[in-house]
This record gives sequence, structure tokens and C-alpha cells, in this order.
Amino acid sequence: MCVPPASEHMPVRSFVARLDPRRAPAVVLLLAPPVLLVLIVGLTPEPTRLILAGDLSLYHRYGLQLLGGSIPYLGFNVEYPPLALVPMTLPLLAPSPGGIDDVGYVWRFTLAEGVLAVVAGWLLFRTTGRSRTTLVLWAVLVGLAWASVALRYDLWPVLCVLVAVLVVERNPGAAGVALGLGTMLKLYPIALLPVLGAYALARRDRAGFVRLLVGCASVVVLVMGAAWVLAGPASLQWLLYQQDRGLQIESLGAGLLLGLHVLVGQPLNVASGFGSVQVGAPGSDLLVAASPIELAVLLGVVTAVAALRFRRDYARLGRVPSSSLYLASAAAIAVLLVGSKVLSVQYVIWLLPFVILLPHRMGWLLIAITALSTAIYTTDYSGLGRLETPVIAALLVRNALLLVFAAWLVVQLGARARTRPPEPIQGVGGSTGKIGPLTAPLPPEAPVPADQ
Repeated sequence: MCVPPASEHMPVRSFVARLDPRRAPAVVLLLAPPVLLVLIVGLTPEPTRLILAGDLSLYHRYGLQLLGGSIPYLGFNVEYPPLALVPMTLPLLAPSPGGIDDVGYVWRFTLAEGVLAVVAGWLLFRTTGRSRTTLVLWAVLVGLAWASVALRYDLWPVLCVLVAVLVVERNPGAAGVALGLGTMLKLYPIALLPVLGAYALARRDRAGFVRLLVGCASVVVLVMGAAWVLAGPASLQWLLYQQDRGLQIESLGAGLLLGLHVLVGQPLNVASGFGSVQVGAPGSDLLVAASPIELAVLLGVVTAVAALRFRRDYARLGRVPSSSLYLASAAAIAVLLVGSKVLSVQYVIWLLPFVILLPHRMGWLLIAITALSTAIYTTDYSGLGRLETPVIAALLVRNALLLVFAAWLVVQLGARARTRPPEPIQGVGGSTGKIGPLTAPLPPEAPVPADQ
């Protein structure tokens, strides 16, 4: 058998290398996410697009009422924190002469989210040593989660959390402000405050710990104080709304009941409420009542394990690597999703930036969770309400993967590090050893790996 000389393969390899998107200019890769969002939304048939963008009609109405002079919470009910009205109203500014209908609002909202995706991509690009691989991966992630990114406002608090995690070492006060802004957008970022506080204390930065708390508290007090002045006690209605919600069909608790319904025929009913599909069955009230306790315990465990990890790191290395902080932050968000009675498809993107910041095996699992969540929502989400077995099975697989991911994070966070301090990975946000991010910068003139 005649084997061609290696030189004959060189033109093919050279051609493939030229097609590698990581060779594109960084600015082109930075702009890829909004281009992808516009293309995918544009290619979605208009009736389907409006169905998938169901929450946007609510955002649209709230924005119009606010611009019309009505006072939030007092003049109209709002189930979101006060700053959520900012992304809802922004697309309505500079209106067209004929006004903005639902379709126009979808397009403006999508473009605004595309801008946020660019900002997030730039932050990740800087964190990973200006790696173009990061930008390619971020564009792929935005494409996989397009419905949640383009048609919900969750990327706003995601960006706040990303800023807080990336700047807490250098500027704890700014990190606190970012968490406060995120909390007033979507509430969940407050779950990271104990973890970031433990990080500051482990580094023996008591002044930074105080600045972190003051920064977060200042924003929350200022925003809620302004809302109270305008609407009085009614400004707290969004908190009561969350408290009164039932067991949402996508949550892990509801998934347990759905599984029992499919396997053993346990009676189960579904009903629309609180802007979502709620599940009722024997045991559902107990799951709802236990959810706050479960969340408190899970977040307490993550904070305690993170504090031990941070202290061990500081004792061994004289610092706490960013990799440990990324693990702890992702773990806090993951257990929040696992333990909550409310879980919507867009909540999964709260973890999206951590695909890049976490070890690559965890990143791939999170990619699978994201892709499966989007597939369920955009293909046959109504099948959940009809209790169809195939879509229930897909949801149970997604929930199982999410549970595995959360447990993996906590176990990895508590794992004892190697005795010998690992060498830092150059230019990757202080990550060390095995806990490197999914992407790492290439040497200036190194060949592009084929399996990166």
C-alpha cells in the first residue's frame, strides 16, 4: 500500500486552518452573537416568533404604561423588581412615527440583547487572555440559547453577575454594586453575596468585605426606597408575587411528580397561573412549602464549602485563584435552580458565562443542558401542559443533568487540592491547575489545535 508523503496533506491542512473561525478578526467574532440572534429570530416564522416571545408582550405593555405616566406597582401590577422596567422600556425609546407594535418591539428588544451579548463576550475575551476561541464559543452559546437571550431580559442580571465575579478581587465595592443592580433586576444575584463575602474574608480583606456589603445594600436600599416613595407598600408586591407562586412545571420538584405520573399513574393536574404552567398533585404543596428551607440549606452548604475551599487556597498559595471563585459562584446559582419551586427555560442562561470559565468537562455538560432546554421550549413546550410522555422524558433528562451538574460543582468545590501548588495558566484570569477554563489563549504564532 502506497502512503502519500506528508507534504501532500499540507495544502488540505492549510485550507482547513484558513477556515478556522478563530482566525477571524476579534471585532468580527465579538459582533457574531447579535448577528446570530437577528438571523435566528428573523428566520423564525412570525406566528411562532410571537408565541416564543410571549413574555415580551407583557414587557411591552409595562413599558408603555410607564412611559404613559402610570406609576409602577401602584398604577399597574408588576411581578418584577423595579429595575426590570429598564430593559422593558428601553426598546420603546425613540419611537417610530407610527408607533411600535409587538413585532417591532421584538426586533428592538433582540438588538438590545445583542448589544449585551457583545459586552459579555468582551469581558470573557479579556478574562481568558484575549482568546479568540472564547469569542467563537460565546457566539455558539448565544446561538444555542437564542430564545432565552433574545426574547427575555435575563442577560441583564447575567451581565451584572459576571461583572461582580470578575472585579471582586480588585474592587469589592464595585462588585457589590453590580450584585445590587442584578438583584433589583431579577433577585437571584443576591444568592452570590455570601460566596463573594466568604471570598473576601478568606483573603483577609475585611475592608473589602465591608465595601462589598455596603455596595450591594446601597443599591438595593436606594432603588427600593425610590419605589416606596412612589408606590408605598405596593412596591413590595413583586416579592409577595414570588412568595405566592406554586410549583412550576419545569422545576425539579414538578419533574419528580411528572415522573411519578408517567411511571405509576399518580394523579396530576396542570393549570396556568403566575404567567407559567403550575403543577398540582399529592405532595406538591409540601414541595412548595419546603422550597425556601431547601434553598437556604443548599446555599448555606455551598457557602460553607466555598469558605473552606477559599481558606485552603489562601493557606497553600497566599491567594485564592479565580478558578475557585468561578466554581463557587456557579455552584451557588446551580443549587438555586435545583432547589427552587420556580424554574423557567431562560434561568439556565444564568450559568451561560460559566461554560467558558469552568473546567472543560463541566462546560460540555452545561452546553448539553442549555441546548436541551432551548429544544424543549422552542419545539414542543405546550406538550408539557398536555402531559405528553416524550417531552416529559426530555424535561426529566434535562433536570437530571442539572442536578448532576450542581452536585458535581459542590463536590469539586470541596475536593482537596493537590499538595504541590499548581503552575498558573498564563493570562487566564488567575485560573490554576486542573480548574482552568474551557478556553485558553493560543501562543502568538502557535498552530491552531484541531480539537480545541
